[in-house]
Amino acid sequence: MIPTLLINGWRGCGKSRFIHQLLQRAAIRQGEPGSATHWCVLRDAPLWGNANSANATRVHSDVDAIDATDADQMVVEWVDVSGGCLCCSALLPLRVALVSVLRRLRQLPPASRPALLIETSGLADPHPLLRLLGEPGIAPSVSLRACVTLLAQAQLQTSTIIGHPMFLAQCRAGDRLIWSGSEGVTSEALDRTLENIISF
Repeated sequence: MIPTLLINGWRGCGKSRFIHQLLQRAAIRQGEPGSATHWCVLRDAPLWGNANSANATRVHSDVDAIDATDADQMVVEWVDVSGGCLCCSALLPLRVALVSVLRRLRQLPPASRPALLIETSGLADPHPLLRLLGEPGIAPSVSLRACVTLLAQAQLQTSTIIGHPMFLAQCRAGDRLIWSGSEGVTSEALDRTLENIISF
């Protein structure tokens, strides 16, 4: 089963920054050579992408601020899912991408420990995604460690956001609520998240 983390939160809360910080922290904490972690980040395709790039799977071996020695031990694969918001009722593009990703991660050599991060869009309801991860054809391959909801101070001070049904749905879905301040997420929170996903 692939350790999986679902990351959601209102637009502008810092989900992408959180993922980059998490991967940077994972690179710092990376274990002995030969026990690399293969991270896969599944997310919405950028709305401004063209038709060709929207369906492309882009694989990188580095992350911002990670030096070459760390990158040699860790692989980060970015998979952009075309077809609109991941919370849409028509989840076919996501289902196809997810099944493909899970199949590929399960075929990795034993030394490459896979981990899956799923980032929703800012207006996504995570509940359809959670139901998808629990479907009989997908659940046996997924070990959902947590649904994380990121919160930012500016949003909590805006009455139109904190009263919005989608914001409330995101908060209710979260097993963990993580405070995302001006500098991002603390190292302690990143460490706790990593320990929930995969043991270093």
